[in-house]
Amino acid sequence: MALDQPQQTMRQLVELIERDRGRFDAIVARVPPERLDEPGLPGGWSVKDVLAHIAWGEREAAGAARAGALVGSELWALPQDERNAIEREQSRAKTLDEVIDEYRVSHRALLSELDRMSDEELNEPARMTGLAPTIPGWRPWRVLYDPRHYTDHGNAIESWLQQIQGRGPA
Repeated sequence: MALDQPQQTMRQLVELIERDRGRFDAIVARVPPERLDEPGLPGGWSVKDVLAHIAWGEREAAGAARAGALVGSELWALPQDERNAIEREQSRAKTLDEVIDEYRVSHRALLSELDRMSDEELNEPARMTGLAPTIPGWRPWRVLYDPRHYTDHGNAIESWLQQIQGRGPA
């Protein structure tokens, strides 16, 4: 069976995550603080919602890395849009400060778990319980990190920033 993703060393993966996170954080830093919870992004999301969404995903990934298995929230059994709607509703009860703190803590937890993994554990599907039969062709690192996630959300935030600054379509 050919795998759909290239191999990654732990160091390469952490560098990729940190690069993507840095770019994303630079975009978020341009959002006026008073607008972080404004629902102007696609689907009625706010930047706060996106930060909570990323924190949730990184907590889930850290748990899967720790267990060496496809484990986690029951929300994974739901279609993506439904899962995202539920996690967004749950996060809306939290303050912006709580969400920002969770965003930071979850990231550190994920990096800590990745640091404990070997290159083989990141690349060999048999090293993650349940991976090969559930998502054929995927390597464990790809379950733990979606290389498009920060970019997709960052692009949405950048488009919104252009709109609110009067430089893009309304």
